[in-house]
Amino acid sequence: MITFKNVTKRYAKGVVALKGINLNIARGEFVFIVGPTGAGKSTLTKLIYCEELPTEGSVVVAGKDTRKLPRREICLLRRSVGVVFQDFRLLSDRNVFDNVAFALRVVETPKKEIRKRVMAALELVGLRDKCKNMPHELSGGEQQRAVLARALVAQPSILIADEPTGNLDPQTSWEIMKVLCEVNRLGTTVVMATHAKSIVDSLKKRVIELASGQVVRDDASGSYGYDHLEMSDEVNDLQVGVASAIGWLRRKTPSFVPHMAKTALEEAAPAADPNLARVHRRHGSAMS
Repeated sequence: MITFKNVTKRYAKGVVALKGINLNIARGEFVFIVGPTGAGKSTLTKLIYCEELPTEGSVVVAGKDTRKLPRREICLLRRSVGVVFQDFRLLSDRNVFDNVAFALRVVETPKKEIRKRVMAALELVGLRDKCKNMPHELSGGEQQRAVLARALVAQPSILIADEPTGNLDPQTSWEIMKVLCEVNRLGTTVVMATHAKSIVDSLKKRVIELASGQVVRDDASGSYGYDHLEMSDEVNDLQVGVASAIGWLRRKTPSFVPHMAKTALEEAAPAADPNLARVHRRHGSAMS
C-alpha cells in the first residue's frame, strides 16, 4: 500500500527533514508516527499524500511511484488519500454539509450521490444533526469530526491524520480515536502522526518513531516510547554530569549557607533542563 525506499527529503539551504527512510505500510494497517517536534513526522505524511515529493529515493502509494507521476495523475492519486489536519481548515462561509461536499462537487459528482455520501460520512462521525451548522457554531471536537467526515466522504483507501487530537481535550480526543478505529476496522489504512502518549500506549498499534529525520524504532504493537531515552548512554552520562556538578556545588558552598538554600541550589540544575528535570523526578536523590 505505502512503501518508502531510501527516501531523503531536503529543503532549501540544505535542511534535511528525512534521511534514508525505508518502511512498508500494508493495506488496512493502523500506524502511529511518533517523535519529538522537528523529527520529520509531518514531512513523512506529506510525502504520502503528495504535498511533497522526495529529494532522493522513492515513495510508492497504491502502486504509484509519486516522483514519476505527471501532475494530473498526482491529482487522481490524492483522491484516494483522505487528510485530517490539526488546524481544521474548514471553509468559514459554508455550512458543515457544504464543507464535506466540497471535494465531491469539484469532481462533478452527481447531486444525489453527493447527498448520499455526505450524510453517510456525517452519520459515521456523529454530526448528522449538525449538517446545517456553520463552522463557528461547532465546538472544537465537532469541527474536527467535520474535518474527518470531509476526509472520508470520497471513500479513500488511505487516511492520513496529522495531530488530529492536538487541540482537543482528552474526552474529545478519544471520541475522534473511536471514529478512526472504526474507519480502520472497515478497511481503510490509517497513518496518524501524534504526540498523544496515552492514546498510543492504550491502543497498542504499530508505532514508528522518528528522531532527527530517521526511523529509530518500528514496533508492531508498541508504545509511545520516550521513557527508554532515560536509560540511554546519553542520559546516563547526563546523570553522572549532574551528580558531579552537585558534588562540586556542595564542596564550594560555604558552610554558613542554610541547608534548605543548598537543597534549592542542588535542584536548580535539573530544573533548568527538561531532560534533567525528567531524570530528577524519576530518580530523585539517587542522582546525588
